Amino acid sequence: IRRVCDAYLRPWTDLATRSELYDHVRDAMQVAKLGRALGWTRALSRATPAEIEEWEDPVRRWLDDLAEPVSLPF
Repeated sequence: IRRVCDAYLRPWTDLATRSELYDHVRDAMQVAKLGRALGWTRALSRATPAEIEEWEDPVRRWLDDLAEPVSLPF
C-alpha cells in the first residue's frame, strides 16, 4: 500500500514534504468517512426499518467511526 500511496503522491512532492502529504492523506481518509455516511443515507433514504436493521445501520457506524483517528497502514 505504501508504494501505491508514494506513487500517487509523487507529483505533489514539489509542493509539500512527504510527511505533510501523508498528513493530508490522513485528513482525506477522515473526511471520507463522512462521505460514506452521506452515501449510505442517500442509499437507504427509502428503506424500511427492517431493511435498515438488515444493513445494521451503516450510517451510524460510519458516523461513530469519525471519532476514531485514521492511522495509515504503514
